[in-house]
Amino acid sequence: MRFRRTLGVAAIVGFAVAAVSFAVVDVTTSISKACRPAGPSCAHEAIPVIAVAVAALGTLALVVGVVTAIIWVIDARREEREEEARAAAGDPSQEESAQHRRALDHDDEALPPPGP
Repeated sequence: MRFRRTLGVAAIVGFAVAAVSFAVVDVTTSISKACRPAGPSCAHEAIPVIAVAVAALGTLALVVGVVTAIIWVIDARREEREEEARAAAGDPSQEESAQHRRALDHDDEALPPPGP
């Protein structure tokens, strides 16, 4: 359960870092473009180095976010199928296992006592 939570947080943080990075690139390139008309006097302007570095960081963060989100979804679907298979097989520990997972999700609830 904590593994899935960690994957979710990593995905969200990756997307947030990517969004902020691309916003910084947009602002940086907008500020550096002092001459608006695309004339011969503006031909010498290059993309600022900071914009390239932040764009690379944003791309890396986006890749990390996408990969962790995909792993997160795959793990959730796999666990869901396993639970359905246990329930279909009539596994008596299914309810106890579900109670433990709910208790782990909500830390303020007490764990049910172990029993046969």
